[in-house]
Amino acid sequence: MARQHPLPLRRARRSVDRQGRTLPGAIPMARSEGTSSSMNNEEKFMKSPHWYVIRPTFRGEIRCADEMKAAEIEHFLPMYGRWTLVRHTKGRRKEVRLPLLPGYLFGRLSGDDFTKLHDRRHFRHFDGIVKPLNAPRPVFVDDAKIEQLRAECEAGRFDQGKARSGEGYLPGDRILINEGPLAGTWATFKDGRTKPGCVRVIIDRMFGKDTVTRIEEAFIEAA
Repeated sequence: MARQHPLPLRRARRSVDRQGRTLPGAIPMARSEGTSSSMNNEEKFMKSPHWYVIRPTFRGEIRCADEMKAAEIEHFLPMYGRWTLVRHTKGRRKEVRLPLLPGYLFGRLSGDDFTKLHDRRHFRHFDGIVKPLNAPRPVFVDDAKIEQLRAECEAGRFDQGKARSGEGYLPGDRILINEGPLAGTWATFKDGRTKPGCVRVIIDRMFGKDTVTRIEEAFIEAA
């Protein structure tokens, strides 16, 4: 039986010649209009300013904020105040400012700001922009939420260790008794779990030792 040879395969016809001109009868390549439109939308989105969550290096929140300020990039580092005792000062306290969200700050980025942040010569404490897992790009934060957080920080909403207006005192706050038989005496606020209108305070070195006593809340004021 004679062996049958397979039919010869015809070479695919070229769509353009060597000069780049389209040959007659060639099928033009389809353009991916969806891809180009998505790229245009992406470029427009990156050019408009938005607030993003910035991740600094370990304990580098303040330094990263300073670097963004030097590069004239709008940023916001939420801070809160905490009153701590100063050593060897007989109860004197001072306020220190600390990052409210350790490991994060906010930056209002657009256009070339994304490229600037990756310049290691000027941003040594920048580690990246936070984005959800498997997300194509970072997600921005609403302006209203940033302004609300900024207003709460400026009002001292997150401050610790000192009396706050309208919210009473915190344990450990330094107070001054301004009325009654103990007027002019310094004390430390203990708690308010007593009868209505009264609080418990610790009077330093009264009768040779610290003494806990109950006093009317109207008789004390923040140090």
